Amino acid sequence: MTTGILALGTVLMVLATQRAVWYGLKQGFAAPRCVIVSTVTFLGLLIFTLVMTSLVLQQNVLALWRQGFETSLRASVDFYQELGWEVDEIERAAALIRRFFLDAIVGWVAVMAAAFSTFSYFLQRRLAPDLPGSQMPLTPFSRWTAWEKMIWVLLAALVFLGLGARGLSGPGWLGLNALIVMGSIYLVVGLSVIIFYFNQKNIPPALKIGAVLIMGLVPALLIFVVLLGIFDTWWDWRRLKKTPDHPAA
Repeated sequence: MTTGILALGTVLMVLATQRAVWYGLKQGFAAPRCVIVSTVTFLGLLIFTLVMTSLVLQQNVLALWRQGFETSLRASVDFYQELGWEVDEIERAAALIRRFFLDAIVGWVAVMAAAFSTFSYFLQRRLAPDLPGSQMPLTPFSRWTAWEKMIWVLLAALVFLGLGARGLSGPGWLGLNALIVMGSIYLVVGLSVIIFYFNQKNIPPALKIGAVLIMGLVPALLIFVVLLGIFDTWWDWRRLKKTPDHPAA
């Protein structure tokens, strides 16, 4: 029954998200506003679905999910122990997984919702080219950037994360989830900076795709791309603030 209710909720979330995107395009919303409205709609319905499911089943759905996650993780730990891996090493890896995939689940869900909303926006823009929002010019990906004031959200997340390291679980949880969201935003900005310079050097598309795939496979490179996006706030690598009318790279 739980699976059926959650499946129905998922279908409703997808339909509502698509409806929100269509509404934004019909109203002539700019792309960021359209994606934000759609993302908020998705997250709101997700919360509603979880609450209603918990009320109907008289069980905490999130607690059940955490229990299932922990059971699966423990099974993996036992498996690697049987293979002869060091127990301390396995437990450290398990603790890291709990930290970044269990405690930070809210941040990851928000990132997934935003990614799905962005995909839905571009899809519906193609499917409904006559809507006012579909006719608005798009900023090329190589010129995407983050709002300058968002850097304060990132700094606040780091402060809260530091408080969590001192034993304050509430601020630590908030800081971790906010850091996941902000890190994802600046990862996109960093990729935009890299694509800008790839375009400047006329790098072939195949090499661009290969470079991005390599970045996705090497954690150190991902961190570098995130830092590139963060520092773009101050150093404006592409000179977008000085030349707003510069043609797309």
